[in-house]
Amino acid sequence: MVSPFLLLGALSAVVGHNALLANPVWTDELDYWRAVFSWLHMGGGVGYSGIGEHAALLGTLSVHGLSPLLLYGWFAALFGWSFSSIVLVNCLWVAAGALTFSLLNRPRGAVAAWMAVAMVAYAPVVLYVATSMTELANYGLLLFYLAFLLKLDGARRKARNAQGVAPGAVGLGWVILCGLTVILCCAYRITYLGLFIPLLAVACDYRWSGRLLVGALAALLLSAFVYYLTALTASPFTSGFLYNFLRAGSPEMALRMFLSHAKANLLDYFIRPTSNLMETLQRWLYTGVMILTLAGAFVRAEKGERGDRVRFRPDGLFLMSFVMLFLPFAIVVSAYETNDWSDYRTLAPFLWLVVAGQLIRGRKLVPAAFLAGCAAILLALSTGAPVGAFSDAERFQARPFSADTQALCAAIEYDAQADTPFDNTVRTDLFTLETVATLHPGIGIETGWFTEDTVGKSRWVLTDHLKIPLEGYGLVLRNRSGSVYRRLDADEKP
Repeated sequence: MVSPFLLLGALSAVVGHNALLANPVWTDELDYWRAVFSWLHMGGGVGYSGIGEHAALLGTLSVHGLSPLLLYGWFAALFGWSFSSIVLVNCLWVAAGALTFSLLNRPRGAVAAWMAVAMVAYAPVVLYVATSMTELANYGLLLFYLAFLLKLDGARRKARNAQGVAPGAVGLGWVILCGLTVILCCAYRITYLGLFIPLLAVACDYRWSGRLLVGALAALLLSAFVYYLTALTASPFTSGFLYNFLRAGSPEMALRMFLSHAKANLLDYFIRPTSNLMETLQRWLYTGVMILTLAGAFVRAEKGERGDRVRFRPDGLFLMSFVMLFLPFAIVVSAYETNDWSDYRTLAPFLWLVVAGQLIRGRKLVPAAFLAGCAAILLALSTGAPVGAFSDAERFQARPFSADTQALCAAIEYDAQADTPFDNTVRTDLFTLETVATLHPGIGIETGWFTEDTVGKSRWVLTDHLKIPLEGYGLVLRNRSGSVYRRLDADEKP
């Protein structure tokens, strides 16, 4: 339960600052923080947020949609919102998941301890625990999932042993809780749809049946609905593959795009060098464990009178472990990206989930290989140049806000009588902690490169200097930090 806090304590000693009070720095972090900040103060009465003035079909949320509100809104409503709130809430998600898992399943002390070690020694956790990214919350959600899934498995096993037949609706409550957890995960990242597979296997007693087929169909339809709903409420990410793939224009073009994209991703993952060693080592670890689980699903080394022998013997746990690693990998390669830490962040929780499942079932081979890989990666991390959050100058000691930037933000006024959300939107390339914290919470923020086709809808423009000719706007304020412009037709509004 306390493992993320212990890790933050250790990191605090290393960096010389309180890691629990780390500031958001990266654009994703700032977007998460701003989404909750705006919702807390304004509810839904805000301008559009997103990239390049592309608005969501439903609502005004940014490219991350509902995710930050689902994960952090409850905390903000109860306790308020500060720069380091997401770091704290991420740790609380893990602590709550671990507490639920422990109370429901009473794992042996050794199992619980090794699960904690597998988390705090895992480089993706170490690299993101002191950030305002959503990564650490993944592990908390997976702990809830494991808690309900294991409880369901125990209830059905007990009923089968007592009745001698399939136990019908026994454990329905755990099915519902586990299913709701998967739905929440899918609303956050659709790659989690694979979590329905172990749930269906346990709920159907590991047997092929009509109920299994119906459940699989229901899971697919539910995943599609969740994805559709989240897509409606998130502004488009127009540089992403899926956005352009769904607008291919013809089946032939869509197929060509799919094959080209998958090929490029596979080359990025296995052949082309990454931007840093951490990504490369993580890919080796993930791929190595995936191959190990595939081999273990069909062959096993056994001791006999004439020595060790390798025999063909199917193993359901190893097969399920392989599926839980391969499916998200296939989704990422097919529909998302394998660069700029994207696959690193998306796939990392699945590897920990597989290791946790193996530990729970008393298996040692996969956890041992995983921990050996973790030790090697941590050694490389500790002896190399700082990467990720540890290379950010303002992560642990923010730069004081300037009076000039505050004046620029104050010049951008919120209009409670706005005709459209774009009247309360600023187009900017100054997306920093200072601007997201200083701008009125009702002002939506549209970011991205300034081009002629991505400027013109927002009432306000905030920039350090103009990158394109700005037509239809008038200068409101200019100082050493930048300039604020207002759309001219807005001045004509009575």
